[in-house]
Amino acid sequence: MWKQCELALPIRTGCQKTSPINWTSEFVDLALIGLDTNVAGKAHGHLTDEILDYLQHKLTALHAKPVIVAIHHPPVLTGIEKMDIQNLRDSRKLQTILSEYQGELRLVCGHVHRNIVAPFGSVIYQIAPGTSHAVTLDLRVGAPNCLTKEPGAFLLHEMRGAILTHSIPIGQFDGPYLFYPDSGT
Repeated sequence: MWKQCELALPIRTGCQKTSPINWTSEFVDLALIGLDTNVAGKAHGHLTDEILDYLQHKLTALHAKPVIVAIHHPPVLTGIEKMDIQNLRDSRKLQTILSEYQGELRLVCGHVHRNIVAPFGSVIYQIAPGTSHAVTLDLRVGAPNCLTKEPGAFLLHEMRGAILTHSIPIGQFDGPYLFYPDSGT
């Protein structure tokens, strides 16, 4: 039915390199959907109608269950010019599909390696920080495309009545320290 190589975590082998890698993993109280935004030989991303049909089909089957949709290329402008020219192209149909979903939905992205949160239609989207570096936050027009060796971090998503996302820095840090050591709390 679907020409894409559909995966469930952990990754299965046997996918053809010529087809998009889209996957869905369903848990008791949450589903994850990953969509392949890769355009061979290009830095920007794109979702074909076939991939968007896959997304629509999966969301319909989930019946308003909380969902995190993951893509690599952000669908909106970040203000970092050299990354914005590499964002997801033609994202209006994606925005419509996600905004019409009747359950809780989050969109997570990568590519910029910088923790950015913003609305995308009626959905919250978040760009994940990088584990090794970040694209330099330089909002000037014509700024060079640079990276900064900022401390790495990652996102941890959990269900606590709703989707809750933590940004976790990577490294060894002092603590924990009690706020009020005399009271024990």
